[in-house]
Amino acid sequence: MFDYATLQKTASKLITNFGANAVITRTGGATFNPATGSYSGGSTTTINAKAVRAQFTQSEKASQAVQESDIKLLAEAGQGIPLIDDNLLFDSVDYKVIAVKEISPSGVDVYYELQLRA
Repeated sequence: MFDYATLQKTASKLITNFGANAVITRTGGATFNPATGSYSGGSTTTINAKAVRAQFTQSEKASQAVQESDIKLLAEAGQGIPLIDDNLLFDSVDYKVIAVKEISPSGVDVYYELQLRA
């Protein structure tokens, strides 16, 4: 049986060496007040990870899901799982997470492939 935990460590090492800081912020449990048009309460979770910019394939670019300004990031596993609609700060730009693909053979998260939109 293949040791995917070792593969995850290798992926994290490569992303750490060649990547940059990524700060993922998630707000949960907030309630919307229609009278004021704002959210209140809830809690904020922050995940600090390393990520590296990647390129979309030609078939991904041809799909309706990827817009011209979208970027693709590979984020290290083990710090927390990014979710759709999280905010992600990378290279001083605040992005919204549009899609998350967990690269997870045999249930071991190796890294996360993220589609981001400014």
